[in-house]
Amino acid sequence: MAVITIARELGAGGSSVAAMLARQLGAELVDRQLVAEVARLMGLPADRVAAEEERARSVVDRLIRSSAWAGSVYAAGGDSSSGSLLADPQQAVRALTEEIIRDSARRGNAIIVGRAGATVLAGWPDALHVFLHAAEPTRVREIMARFAVTEEEARRRV
Repeated sequence: MAVITIARELGAGGSSVAAMLARQLGAELVDRQLVAEVARLMGLPADRVAAEEERARSVVDRLIRSSAWAGSVYAAGGDSSSGSLLADPQQAVRALTEEIIRDSARRGNAIIVGRAGATVLAGWPDALHVFLHAAEPTRVREIMARFAVTEEEARRRV
């Protein structure tokens, strides 16, 4: 087996299913530790990397940053490894996350949870892409238990 990517809805049990599957198949599980690895490689605290990964930006902000990033890369005559990625931490986190996902796929026998693994590995030979869906009541219960929130807050998150 080369690689399986698992995308999921919040509360659908993606990490649990991936862990069970990894045990059954003797596969490497690439899940939450990916953030820690990106943080280690970037020399940043894991909570900062997680925040950069999750931070939503306005369309205008993304356009300005991507234009500035592209301009600095071209001006330096370099590529994405030129250090200019550090001007945009979110871009740097994404690029490094994608590279770790590709490295795991190259090694094979890996199960990758979330982090847009299916997108990063679109067209990858011998990759199986799975999306987990769960009924709303199941997701609400899971979110309530995992995050210790009220049913109202869990429904809002769903």
